[in-house]
Amino acid sequence: RGDFMLRWTVVLLAVMLGCYGIYQSTTLLRTASGQYMAANGLLPPATDVFSLTATDRNWINLGWGTDLILAAVYALPGQDICLTLFAAAMAGLTLGLVVHISRPGLPNWWTSVLAAVALLAVFPQFVAGTESITLLGLAVQVWLLHRFGLSGRSRDLWSLVALQLLWVNLDPRAWIGLLLLLL
Repeated sequence: RGDFMLRWTVVLLAVMLGCYGIYQSTTLLRTASGQYMAANGLLPPATDVFSLTATDRNWINLGWGTDLILAAVYALPGQDICLTLFAAAMAGLTLGLVVHISRPGLPNWWTSVLAAVALLAVFPQFVAGTESITLLGLAVQVWLLHRFGLSGRSRDLWSLVALQLLWVNLDPRAWIGLLLLLL
């Protein structure tokens, strides 16, 4: 019972640490990019439409999926609050997966303590943007690998392929997941 409470306390702490005002210019730029894509077709523009000096240069937006998600969240009533709640939900999902990854035979409270230490190390990255997608992608990937190690089901490995295909369209740092798979 205490392990259960400690686990969900860590997840609640992650949600609380994810709740802060949106002030990052990258989040606002990604939201504006998503709004532009939603208004002008769902594909990212070929040139940088937000720059005054680089409008003729090619622009490759690897996080275009996250931009569309942020624009959709921003379109909800209470725009800034919705972006904050999105960041908090991403933090909660990430730590919810992390606290449920433990080696057989180890006490669950130890996993929760280590997850709390990891949370304190990464909580500045829980913003509404690709940083949260990176952390959630890594957590899902490790969780799927952990499940595969316990059960040996090939479905978990195929889920890794689907995760990578989704992740590569949401985050420019999806290569970290591929590196983790190689390791």
